[in-house]
Amino acid sequence: ELICSTIPKTEEFKGFNFITPEISAIAESAINHHKENKYGGLIEEKRLHTNLLSSQPLCINFFGFLEQYKELGLAVAQYLYPEITEFHGVYFEYAPTPKNLYTNDNSAFDAALLVSAGDKKGIIGIECKYTEQFSQQEYSTDRYFEIYNNSNIFIESYKVLATKEFNQLFR
Repeated sequence: ELICSTIPKTEEFKGFNFITPEISAIAESAINHHKENKYGGLIEEKRLHTNLLSSQPLCINFFGFLEQYKELGLAVAQYLYPEITEFHGVYFEYAPTPKNLYTNDNSAFDAALLVSAGDKKGIIGIECKYTEQFSQQEYSTDRYFEIYNNSNIFIESYKVLATKEFNQLFR
């Protein structure tokens, strides 16, 4: 069923939800990596191809350019963290594994920028929001509290971050 913010998922409209054919190819590559279970997160393929208001195509359209143009990716990463020396690419809907060593649930980064600072490798995790609301469920687990307590990056209290207003960004 089509509504005003969707496009048909037909061969005629293939790739229409992406701003260039190259970005469409990056989206297909991300789908294939998820089918091979390389990234851990979930991609809703129909939504990605047909929903004009979804954050998944928004994310791939924007961060796909960083995947396509690694020097641009390096410049963006260095703007955020000047100590970064290399940019390796982007994973979409990425959840580190094994999940029990991380949040121990199905949360994932919308985009994960793969970077190095000297001989240290890491990721910059990014959450994208376009129009959909945050989950109305509050997430508060012992593991989230442990991660919060072991980190020095949060300005706000755990009690505030675990509320429905912020939980999706916090997770």
